[in-house]
Amino acid sequence: MSDNQRSSIKIKADGLTVFAGPDAVRLYQAEVICEALRQLKLGRSLNRAYTRANTLAAAGRITGQTYKWSAVDRAIADLRSWIDATRSTIDIVTE
Repeated sequence: MSDNQRSSIKIKADGLTVFAGPDAVRLYQAEVICEALRQLKLGRSLNRAYTRANTLAAAGRITGQTYKWSAVDRAIADLRSWIDATRSTIDIVTE
């Protein structure tokens, strides 16, 4: 976790969710990348920027691993583990 700012996820009464702080934003990025990999695995493309190579590289920047398409399941599992571990360190506030 970043030393200079405590991250949190704020869920407002109207349903708005705010990812406040660098770790919360990184968590959101990881969740988007994980879902993008799942969609690519199903043969769906979110947009032209989400190629297999770009999305696997983004996953690797988060997990510290290098992935090829043959290891997409491992990339998804590694991201899931990272997401679960990071989520447990971030305060979730319901307003």
